Amino acid sequence: MSQQPKSILSGGLLPASIAIFSAVAIVAFEGLAVTAALPELTAELGGVRLLPWVITAFLLASGVTTAVAGNFIDALGTSTVFRWSTVGFALSSLAAALAPSMPVLVAARVLQGASGGAIVSVGLAAVALVYPNHLTGRAFAANSNVWGVLGFAGPAIAAAMLQVASWRWIFLIMVPICAGALIAGWKALPGPVESSTLEVDWVSAGLLVVTVGALLGTVSDLSATSFGFLALAAAAGGVLWRRMGRHRAPLLDRRFIAGHPYLQLSLAASLSLAATMGLSAYLPVYIRGARGGSAAMAAWSVLWLTIGWTVAANVAGRVTDRVSEYAVLKFGAASGVLTVGAAWAAVAFSAPIPLIFATYFAMGMTVGTVTNAALQIVRLEVADHLAGRATSVHAFMRSMGMSVGAGLAGGVILATVAATVGEVSGVREALAGEATDLAGEAVAAIGRGFTFAHIASLVLIVGAVLCVRGLTAPTGPRHTHGRSATS
Repeated sequence: MSQQPKSILSGGLLPASIAIFSAVAIVAFEGLAVTAALPELTAELGGVRLLPWVITAFLLASGVTTAVAGNFIDALGTSTVFRWSTVGFALSSLAAALAPSMPVLVAARVLQGASGGAIVSVGLAAVALVYPNHLTGRAFAANSNVWGVLGFAGPAIAAAMLQVASWRWIFLIMVPICAGALIAGWKALPGPVESSTLEVDWVSAGLLVVTVGALLGTVSDLSATSFGFLALAAAAGGVLWRRMGRHRAPLLDRRFIAGHPYLQLSLAASLSLAATMGLSAYLPVYIRGARGGSAAMAAWSVLWLTIGWTVAANVAGRVTDRVSEYAVLKFGAASGVLTVGAAWAAVAFSAPIPLIFATYFAMGMTVGTVTNAALQIVRLEVADHLAGRATSVHAFMRSMGMSVGAGLAGGVILATVAATVGEVSGVREALAGEATDLAGEAVAAIGRGFTFAHIASLVLIVGAVLCVRGLTAPTGPRHTHGRSATS
């Protein structure tokens, strides 16, 4: 009888662990690191109107890929999907590093997001297939820790890189890391568990892209065209909803979108993320453009919400051992009104930058509490054999919340600049530090726009509070999987 491995880094598990966790690390890094570099890349490439899409294009593509990647993994195996997605991430990162213009960068980010979503799906699926039962919990924890650490370290690494090199290196550095992950995991990850036919509802996938893309277009460019985008999103979304109810292998299970309590949980998490992550994404633009901060200070600014999120997620995970997950969820949502309100006051009255950072740390505590508690409830409420579908839908809704939040914050800021100076090109001049009259007007407009974005976030976080207000913990034993009648 062979000896059971004692660690996820033991002997034969080491190559798979390197592959899984390094691949997840690169996706985690790219999210916040790129956010930190927004002022620099905008100052060089221009295309200011496309600025929100540098973030939302990645999140949109990642979310859609996450929704369909499971079918590919089941049919082709984690090994094949890992190889193709990691190669795709490396090539798209290289394309982003060499981008000569903002449209090319956004296109590269779409490909990067699509590859990244598949990588994350592979990482989750591979944990259950690669590790023995007694190490599965440790592997999932390591997966989360890698994501948290790289989210934590990403802005710091970006800040250091921006001091000695161009923003392009934030993308270029991904190429050798992807190569290392490929070498380690080329033969280490398993193929398909059993023979199955690849079945993907491509019509639903296309409708999902149109629906979410139009929704992001609605909030990213707040103008008369927003109404057209909104109508398109409603029409495509309606067709998608009906199709998912009739198809034998729906892209997303409607029970976990509209059913109780999954709808309230998804909305609470996605609205909290939309309210906070969008503001954090544009905090570097505010620090650099409206407050005259250095590139390093702007890059470091996105760190504070991430730290708060990580701290609160860990605390919430322990608190729910003694307190109902529902109580923790409601507390987190309610505290969001206070923390986002405090951040609004700090920005509106031009408080010292360290105080603004403190309010963002507090906002991070809010979103960490809400997202952790909501995910715990999803897993506690759903039957075991439906856990994968339920958590996938919840993860998708969270991703869409981040996408909409980033688009909305950018749209509000750019709409304010356009209303003030008649065009948004002054944002590029302000971020580049050019002393022109237009840039001076844009500086003031960026500050006002960022203040208005906080007001929009307040509306979103109040919506999260309303979503959870009527939720109550069911009676019976706690921490028992499959309490729900959903089956």
